[in-house]
Amino acid sequence: MKPFTNILFVATAAAENAAAFEHALTLANHQQAKLTLLGLVDAPIIPRVSAQLTAYRVQSEMEALQRTRLQALIKGSSAADADIDVEIRVGKGFMEIIRDVLQQRRDLVIKCAEPPTGLGQRLFGGADMKLMRQCPCPVWVTKSTQKKTRRKLLAAVDYDADDAHDDALNPQILALASSLAVTEFDELHVVHGWRLEYESFLRSARSGTSKAEVDLMLQQEQQKRRRWLEALVEKHCVAPDEAANDGVKPRRRLPKPQIYLINGDASNTVLSLVNDIGIELVVMGTVGRAGIPGWLIGNTAENILAQIDCSVLTVKPDGFVSPVTLRNDHEIT
Repeated sequence: MKPFTNILFVATAAAENAAAFEHALTLANHQQAKLTLLGLVDAPIIPRVSAQLTAYRVQSEMEALQRTRLQALIKGSSAADADIDVEIRVGKGFMEIIRDVLQQRRDLVIKCAEPPTGLGQRLFGGADMKLMRQCPCPVWVTKSTQKKTRRKLLAAVDYDADDAHDDALNPQILALASSLAVTEFDELHVVHGWRLEYESFLRSARSGTSKAEVDLMLQQEQQKRRRWLEALVEKHCVAPDEAANDGVKPRRRLPKPQIYLINGDASNTVLSLVNDIGIELVVMGTVGRAGIPGWLIGNTAENILAQIDCSVLTVKPDGFVSPVTLRNDHEIT
């Protein structure tokens, strides 16, 4: 996988900005990437009775305040003297992030997760979900956690013989996870949840199939998936300097991946593993819904993102086109 060259860190009001920014600095330094700090300002709405407070004046003051906060974030970091670009954009948050990605050709977005709202306890708010659905480059939404003695990363891969997206996404997921493992994480885990198609029906009296026959089919499917998974990991879980010459030098050896082949629903498999072994970041792909550009997240990914309680890095297939454009997209919500 090519190293990141143009990383965008989106500063929010979250108290965890400083810790997340340090992760962005570490990654940018390791991959010799440009790092830009982005602040967002809502377009001001001024009541008519306050005509003396022009929208231009309010917006200018809000931009200046945001710029001061961003500069303070840099000064308080380990890169206080580094030359880091600071940008301010005005408008709807997730749209302005995507427009910046399009204009500046960013190859990674990092931001803190929004605080949960409403009755649900899901980690990712509406704007985060829209960003992950519609942003053309990988999006890393971080959840603040205390620094652990051993940080664990989980790469979730999927298999579908009839879906070219999965074939293209799995190598990206594993290459990206491997790259992060040599800079940020101590343990690399790879999971694939699988099922024997129509197993419930096959085990029913209506199918006319014996238990022994179904058990054999299950065993054969498991063996096929294991061969596929082991070959995939062996080919794509490599340290950056072990792959093609991409200019990245890892600080340490890539941790040997721990492989999990679990018979069960893919989303439940990932969620259970996250909780059972204390995963801090999940790297996962998304599956396109045919005919609906930009609405990229499929059922499995939706289920995971609705319930997961750790940071997530979502990866898009090559050729994805965002529905957000450089013009004002009033129709997109």
